[in-house]
Amino acid sequence: MWNLKKKTIFYILLFRMAQARVELAFILYFAKIYTVLFTLMELGLFIYKVLSLTYSTSQIVIDVLLLTCFFTIDLGRISVAQSGNKTALRGPVGVSIALTVATVFCSLYFYLWQTYVLHIDQTMITIYWALTGLGILMKFVALSGFA
Repeated sequence: MWNLKKKTIFYILLFRMAQARVELAFILYFAKIYTVLFTLMELGLFIYKVLSLTYSTSQIVIDVLLLTCFFTIDLGRISVAQSGNKTALRGPVGVSIALTVATVFCSLYFYLWQTYVLHIDQTMITIYWALTGLGILMKFVALSGFA
């Protein structure tokens, strides 16, 4: 009886793994790399802006705090989506879609309302939005295929 339960669980997990979307995994992998590189580039740009432009301490704190929140939420969003894709569960993928709203608002801050917005900031955010939009599209495709 116990052996039958193990086999049943194994087949259920195998079936769910077969439903995982490779395209979504591919996009999430590159989105995670881009998020890390984006954050490092933004930190470098903050150092440049602080050294060459007039920045008050409160503005620096707000910008760095929002970048930290953006980085944390976005990596969490991607990790939840990866686990949901691997296990073919709708819940984690849905949570990832909900967390996308928070990361888009944070990126909107960096695009429009940051103390000093450079052209390179806007270019990096546009690339981020393209990756995020492609990820959202693939998440909906994956959700439609999950059992």
